[in-house]
Amino acid sequence: MTDKNYLMDLQVIYGLTTIDSVYSYAINNLSNQNHPDMIFVSGDEKVQGLIRACYEKGITIPDDISIIGFDNIPISQYYTPALSTISPNYAMLAQKMIEGVLAIINDKNIESVEISSKIIRRQSF
Repeated sequence: MTDKNYLMDLQVIYGLTTIDSVYSYAINNLSNQNHPDMIFVSGDEKVQGLIRACYEKGITIPDDISIIGFDNIPISQYYTPALSTISPNYAMLAQKMIEGVLAIINDKNIESVEISSKIIRRQSF
């Protein structure tokens, strides 16, 4: 993505909180001719529903569609294909949350913070 211009049609779907709900959404909304270039799923475990639906619809990962998860749970490296994922810095996140709670308890203002994450690129992207 160096010197090219990319157009992004971003669609956010809320409420898909289980493997089954992601699977049902994908089965009902994706087809081999109509699917996005990439899907980001907000939890590695839920990606299993998407992978299964893509398999059943004949959508090849990563050739037809790229998938990225979030969590970097240990089993994600054993998915087929191995899942690309975002690995958050949970230690820093916990520290900042505790600092925020303590600030609230002490009637202090809290500020927004940014927590760094790392992209783990495997076979699904």
